[in-house]
Amino acid sequence: MADIQRRIDAVNATREHFEGRPFSWGTTDCAKVAVFHLRQLGKVPPFGLAKAGPYKTALGAKRALKRAGHASLAAALDSVGLPRIAPAYSLPGDLVINPGADGWEALAVYAGNGAILTFHEHAECLAMVRVADPNNMQVWRAEWPKH
Repeated sequence: MADIQRRIDAVNATREHFEGRPFSWGTTDCAKVAVFHLRQLGKVPPFGLAKAGPYKTALGAKRALKRAGHASLAAALDSVGLPRIAPAYSLPGDLVINPGADGWEALAVYAGNGAILTFHEHAECLAMVRVADPNNMQVWRAEWPKH
């Protein structure tokens, strides 16, 4: 299977898995979506978030992130060796961070054609959202470099 088709299939599997499931800290949130998505690509992300303990609130999520040794979601992605890329080079399946609400970064899956899978204040569940300004995105290639 071509790499791009594998990526598209992973995006679709992620969307289908979370379809109809409302946002809930610690069970159905952006970090859980990203981990599930990377597993669809055959990757087991060593973020250490599972060992940081459960959380049920935004404050709890920030504390869990710190317990895992990360100052931010971007730092967690950087720590596992995913390469950062320019937004113009985004492929379906890459991981994206946009500025979020309440001082949070919003972690999302790039779906292609300027759209991301993300939780959004105007949607109850994971939604496909068009990115207003791709230059505000930080993007990580959803693959580990080959050594």
